[in-house]
Amino acid sequence: MHSVMNRGSDKRIKVFHIITKLELGGAQRVTLQTLSSLDRELFSPGLITSSQGMLLGEALQIDDLQVFLVPSMIREISPVRDLIALLKIWRILRSEKVNIVHTHCSKAGVIGRWAAYLAGVPIRIHSVHGFAFSSFMPRRQRWLFLLIEKLTSRITTHFFVDSRANAEQGKKHRLFRRGNYSQVTPGIPLVQFTEAKVDVEGERGRLGINPGEKVVGMIACFKPQKAPLDFIHLAGKVVQRLPESRFLLVGDGEMRGKIERLMRQLGLEGRVILTGWRWDIPRIIALCQVMVLTSLWKEMPTVLPMAHAMRKPVVATRVDGNAEVIRDGEDGFLVPPRNPEAMAEKVLYLLQHPDAACQ
Repeated sequence: MHSVMNRGSDKRIKVFHIITKLELGGAQRVTLQTLSSLDRELFSPGLITSSQGMLLGEALQIDDLQVFLVPSMIREISPVRDLIALLKIWRILRSEKVNIVHTHCSKAGVIGRWAAYLAGVPIRIHSVHGFAFSSFMPRRQRWLFLLIEKLTSRITTHFFVDSRANAEQGKKHRLFRRGNYSQVTPGIPLVQFTEAKVDVEGERGRLGINPGEKVVGMIACFKPQKAPLDFIHLAGKVVQRLPESRFLLVGDGEMRGKIERLMRQLGLEGRVILTGWRWDIPRIIALCQVMVLTSLWKEMPTVLPMAHAMRKPVVATRVDGNAEVIRDGEDGFLVPPRNPEAMAEKVLYLLQHPDAACQ
């Protein structure tokens, strides 16, 4: 048994969560919901993150939460900045006499758990929001990331996974031992979606969508894992056969320039709308006839139950948690990743058969 009593005058248990960046995503939402929900009589919560992200302001508004910003913590691998981040987090944990560290996502998961181990934090928990290694990576990179995960798993007290697929991956690669993991599926604020009141025609007008045009949407960060270029290729194939279709790509990120170039190459500037990040997700989903997810690998995605709650069919890749949410052929379709042709066929079917899409 680990002793978790705080050694300072405050007798509450100090629990610090560490996440790379508070961008508008599912893992980030789960982190903030967890911090908001902790019983303040028992726990003294803290958050360590980078100085960027749309949700940072929301984190700063959480009552009785210590927030520490580490600008050197970035998603990309950078040996110098990663070492600086590790040292800064180590100092914070030592100074604050933290009892439990709970890390999220791969980069913060590795740096945060090693900093906690070196700082003598007795309990080190990691939430797996999708593993860093993937079959879509170059082999050397994949094996390097897997090796890092294996080494770091040895200093991890407990894991949380949000899908059966991630649990099976962890067991297959021997990252978990002696049953030191639990599956906890993330939830959504259901009422916000089931009872959403949206002026659909007014919102379509604001976005320049003409009456009668069919709308296909995707909500994702613009990074390789999400494969947003596949969404653009899909749009091009659908538009060729259904010119009265429009596409909403909600989000932003490192691949925006590549997305815009591909849109120009395929002549899709007038067909694809890049909205940037949006807070009003129920409004976006309400505009769409079909939602799409092109991810190459994924934890349990929250956008899928959001779409289900608003009775919107989904076409998604058959990866990780996606297959645990979508019943293929019933409330959507699953297709192999990196196959925009197959995805376009399913999208076209749903757009051309609205009765089937509503069932």
